[in-house]
Amino acid sequence: MILVVIMLVAMPLRAFAYDVWPSSLRVSSYYIAYKNEVRMDFYWTDPAIEYVRLVFDSPSGERFEGTFGPDFSGILYMTCGGTYNAYLLSEPGGTPLGSVQNIDTSSQIINGKCESYPEGGAKDDLGLSSSGSSITWNPTAGAANYEVYKDGQMVGNVPADTSPLSYDVSSSGPGGYTVRAVDSSGATLAESDLIVSDPGTTDPGGGGTTPDDITLAECADLICQCIRELKPILNDIKSGIGDAVTELQEVETAVRDVETAVDEVKAQLLPTKEYPMPQEPDYPPVNLEDYKPPMHETGKFEDTNTYFTDQGDAPTPGKLPPVPEPVTEWETGSGKVSKQPNQLKEPSMTRDAVKQRDPVLQRDPELTREIKSYELRWKSEQYQAGTP
Repeated sequence: MILVVIMLVAMPLRAFAYDVWPSSLRVSSYYIAYKNEVRMDFYWTDPAIEYVRLVFDSPSGERFEGTFGPDFSGILYMTCGGTYNAYLLSEPGGTPLGSVQNIDTSSQIINGKCESYPEGGAKDDLGLSSSGSSITWNPTAGAANYEVYKDGQMVGNVPADTSPLSYDVSSSGPGGYTVRAVDSSGATLAESDLIVSDPGTTDPGGGGTTPDDITLAECADLICQCIRELKPILNDIKSGIGDAVTELQEVETAVRDVETAVDEVKAQLLPTKEYPMPQEPDYPPVNLEDYKPPMHETGKFEDTNTYFTDQGDAPTPGKLPPVPEPVTEWETGSGKVSKQPNQLKEPSMTRDAVKQRDPVLQRDPELTREIKSYELRWKSEQYQAGTP
């Protein structure tokens, strides 16, 4: 159970993969656990952008489109599992000035409500606005308290009797904020969304511009702020892991107790019984002389058994019947049989001719060395440079 709680806490931090154009366009997306929706915040520097066209492709292949504006706040909500594409426009039907494509929410939103295709922009039930380093909003009837969320994580809880209703965002930093009014049972009564680009400046409309070039000190502050925000979550995870280890140890002890109890039950159902082994009888002593074969008086072996007897001479056989002379053909039980013609005699074999011996090879005469001398045509000392 503890591991499931940890997964639910960490789920809003899950990153989404998508393609952003142009590079100056900044996009922040995160999963809202209590709504089972994906929120996407847009930050841009082009003042001409006033509309956004959202296209949704369902897993079944259907496509739905919607255009939001003018004065688009920079906040979109997606409640269905599928693929979204967002196009930033200066006018409806115009050429896109920027886009975020291939936003896949199928692995985050499970069994979404999908009330419309697509869903659309920010909610403003409470009149949420920013002024200085605080955000303020209007009260709503029946609210027990107001939960403040930043980028999908709850960062504050303001009682309903607080006056004025506000929250200091200087410590939590810029990002996408949501104020949620809940009753005593935790049900949502009203919501308002706002993008705070720079705490300490007025940003009543939300979704304004954010400079792309921040200083090193500002970057370090953002990193430190991120670490501060993650520290409570990490502490919760650490505590949850410790509780889980304790529970696993308790489960292991319980399993051992069950194994011991099972062994005791088996011992009662299958009691052990000793079976006596049969005793070996007392045999009389053996005297080998009693089993010695009898010997003849002479001490030699004599075979007195009769194996053959003389039956006398056999009777003389009678005369064999005469053999009939061969004929051309004669009758048999299966028909007439013809006499075979005389077989031709094979020709007599003749002796092969005597082979002649090859002549004896003669040895070549020995080679002689021949030395000849030739008269020189000219001498080297007679040669002069340049003379052809």
